[in-house]
Amino acid sequence: MKNQVYIFIFLIISFIAFRSLHFVEVLNFSFDQGHGFTHILEMWRNKEITLVGPASSISADNKQLLQGSIIYYFMLVFALLGKFDPIISSYIFMLFSSLGIIPLYLGMKKLANQKVALLMVILYTLLPMFIDYTRFFFGPNFLIPLSTILIYLMGLYKQKHKDVYLFFIFAYTGILMQFHYQLAIVLSILFIYYSLKVKLWIPVFPSMKLRVNTGMTKPLLIMIRGFCVGFSPMILFELKNQF
Repeated sequence: MKNQVYIFIFLIISFIAFRSLHFVEVLNFSFDQGHGFTHILEMWRNKEITLVGPASSISADNKQLLQGSIIYYFMLVFALLGKFDPIISSYIFMLFSSLGIIPLYLGMKKLANQKVALLMVILYTLLPMFIDYTRFFFGPNFLIPLSTILIYLMGLYKQKHKDVYLFFIFAYTGILMQFHYQLAIVLSILFIYYSLKVKLWIPVFPSMKLRVNTGMTKPLLIMIRGFCVGFSPMILFELKNQF
């Protein structure tokens, strides 16, 4: 346990140190970030509550696909802590991102082993891509530190194999999907992985097609309910506006 604490301290300090170098000079705070900051400042002043966030680049029938309002509220936390100063707020977000080392390490240790866990946190700390995208505000960037909690939940489910952790995995994935719809890929992978894990699908010979194992539909309902809970603000918005 002592060794783990020392590892966390060393890596967190390294994480912060590498990103603090020339932090102001390389800070990305352009149109999207400025527009988002202006909007959440207006929300804060007007005590406004919203179910939806900014529009994504995807559109159909002249309607843009909206993202979740969680983006605004998540950014608002750092904006308030930094008193709406872009530099201070962004730096606080970077400090928050450094804490992702802890759930990432613990989760990977449960999913694989200590060596793999250590490798993953070293990559998370030192890989240039993670250095660049964990020090400025942007919807997909938020997913980097937040996804470490998803890995930790997956580790808990593997270790304890309780339905409640399967529910949390998909509820949390629903929450993350509000940040960016690229999580649909992760959701699909998780659904296939855990469906096979609990033997939800069984092969039908000789065609080798898959059909539902009716005796294992409980995990399917848990996964669907979990996602619906996590994604509920967007589901409520679409129901309210008749899609």
